[in-house]
Amino acid sequence: MSKSGRMTKEKASSRSSSRAAATVEKQEDSLRASSVRVALGVFLAIGLPVLAPSVARFFWVFAAYVVAAVGLHMAIRRRAGGVYRVLLGGVLDVAVTTFIVHRLGSQGTPLVSSYLLLGMFVALVAPAWTARALGALGVVSFGAVCFAEALGLVPYAPDAPEAASYVPTVLSAARSTVLLAVLVAVSTWVSERIARALRKRERQLRFANARLEQLSQRDPLTQLYNRRFFVRRVEEELVRVHRGHPMALLMMDLDGFKHVNDEQGHLAGDALLKKIAQRVLSTMRVIDVVGRFGGDEFVVLLPDTDLAQAEVVAERVVRTVREIGTEADPRRPVTVSVGVAVARLDDDVTVVLNQADEAAYAAKQEGGDRYRVACSPSISHINDLGAAVKVG
Repeated sequence: MSKSGRMTKEKASSRSSSRAAATVEKQEDSLRASSVRVALGVFLAIGLPVLAPSVARFFWVFAAYVVAAVGLHMAIRRRAGGVYRVLLGGVLDVAVTTFIVHRLGSQGTPLVSSYLLLGMFVALVAPAWTARALGALGVVSFGAVCFAEALGLVPYAPDAPEAASYVPTVLSAARSTVLLAVLVAVSTWVSERIARALRKRERQLRFANARLEQLSQRDPLTQLYNRRFFVRRVEEELVRVHRGHPMALLMMDLDGFKHVNDEQGHLAGDALLKKIAQRVLSTMRVIDVVGRFGGDEFVVLLPDTDLAQAEVVAERVVRTVREIGTEADPRRPVTVSVGVAVARLDDDVTVVLNQADEAAYAAKQEGGDRYRVACSPSISHINDLGAAVKVG
């Protein structure tokens, strides 16, 4: 796979992970908001009748609200309903709020402020348009009750005897409705801006965390995985080995690299390391893990790979590095000694790495530009790929 193709896949994977994290956070926010609704329902069912005994006979309304709130909470856990669930929950909240406001006096009870809280609440956890729609629904519902009371279509504050003496008028209904509309609009707008700022900050924080995670996993020069991340991936892959999946590991030690630094300078050496790293990376599968172990040593983790397949990869690596080294200096090309190790059931990370390292050392002792296989009947096999240049 080409470098650009691999980078595209890694970026896509990073974006997918970021979106998944955002989805989880959004669900957690929705669950917290839903928990508030459930708690509110319990308060209405238990606490409100204590504060206003006259509404105790409507216990069934509040109990039904609690049941509906619990159902919506479960729907969030199952990620069901989407925006329709949000709208349904908002309509339910508006209906219960309007019912209570009417029973206790629409133009006198402090519970009218519940409409403001509802708009702010929805704006913080739902898309802006849903908050506006539910805010408008709340204003319309409140206005309908106010005008119905002013026109004598329904009694005013039937469950608040102390407010029964008040006689609402069409003008007072209009004033109350307009005032609530203004307050809901302002509170919703402010809440939307706060929510937008919080979401932007969350996106920036997720991006920063993803960037920090990437930096903690990558070698700064070659952008390959660093030693710490590579060892962790080997540990994870060894778990699969215990389940019957083969795994091979290549240890790569460059031959003759020192003379590049000595004769051409460290900048030329760094450029050659980066070129070798990216060219080797481009020959690997997406599931393979290529890392820089330190200095001029590289490692390759080959999941689901047996010895025969690993030897094919090792041959390709030797050939690839020789081609690059010859391009850089035809007189004294840089080559590579590769050690191949295949994990066994009882191996740990240290054992596998040591086996590959010893095999790479054996290949270097033979003159380099070849690979050796560790702990195998074919350990004596030396592949020099034809006209291998012997560099000590």
